[in-house]
Amino acid sequence: MQSRHGIKTFGCLSLIFLAACGHLKEARRAYESADYARTITLCLQAVAFDSTDADAFLLLGKTYVRTDSLSRAETALLQARKLNPQSRSPIRNLAELYQTLGTRSLRSKAHKDAVYYLEKAEEMDPLKGPLMESLADAYKGLAWMNRAESAYTGALESGQDTASVNPKLRFVRQRISQGNAEFEKGMQALKENRLNTAHSHLKKSYEANSDPADVRYQYYMAQGRILYRKGSVGALWEAIEAFGKASMIRTDSAEPHYFMALAYHKKDNHEFTHAISALETGLKIEPDGPLAPVMKEKLEEIKQLKEKMDRFWGRKK
Repeated sequence: MQSRHGIKTFGCLSLIFLAACGHLKEARRAYESADYARTITLCLQAVAFDSTDADAFLLLGKTYVRTDSLSRAETALLQARKLNPQSRSPIRNLAELYQTLGTRSLRSKAHKDAVYYLEKAEEMDPLKGPLMESLADAYKGLAWMNRAESAYTGALESGQDTASVNPKLRFVRQRISQGNAEFEKGMQALKENRLNTAHSHLKKSYEANSDPADVRYQYYMAQGRILYRKGSVGALWEAIEAFGKASMIRTDSAEPHYFMALAYHKKDNHEFTHAISALETGLKIEPDGPLAPVMKEKLEEIKQLKEKMDRFWGRKK
């Protein structure tokens, strides 16, 4: 009885396998004759019979590329790669797909999308020549000048036309130099406690070259401090956002959390939770840092005020 059941099961699996193979063979013939609608239909039938058929997903992805269904192409090619990670074919086709998406994004000046796709392509298959220049152009469009300089240099090293690259490289290096000069002026103004002047120079530095982490951090901190000083509810929310951006750039610094706490408390001195949380986070990051004493003092002050208000409103006996 078991033997008959085993034979029957094997026979069913064999039929499924043969059906899937038949669909895939026909799909390949359809693809070679540029009948892409039929190719897609047959590939979908093949994967319906066998969801582990990496070759069918690969052909499906390639066909979607030909029909400009690029989102579907990515899904199919990623599945082919997952099912057969040792094969180079899905990786190569994915790289080409991301190159296409990246260059299209660049043409429409969607620089962040261009960087995203071209960097994904670079992970799979190193970019050279025009594609490396395109990645550099996308970096330049975002004012990420250090990365642009590196990519333009890479494009030249891989044989890209110097007449195309060299003017861009000179421009990028000029912006890096300008950004550095403005940053130094901004930091000097900060030391002298001239906040508006510092912000003006740091903004110019950020606009010239927003690549260095220190430039972005100091720009957002100065922006937040000016908004904090304005003091309106709207300005304080914007200040909190700026300090939040700074905290993500330098995760080892307590400073943005300290100023975030001040902004929360100034916005509403009867709302304690966020201010206390920000101060506790800052102290956890730098328990012995230069701001630790003043943060501990501020934390105790806010906690005492909270306790007083809790007693007043009967929230605490």
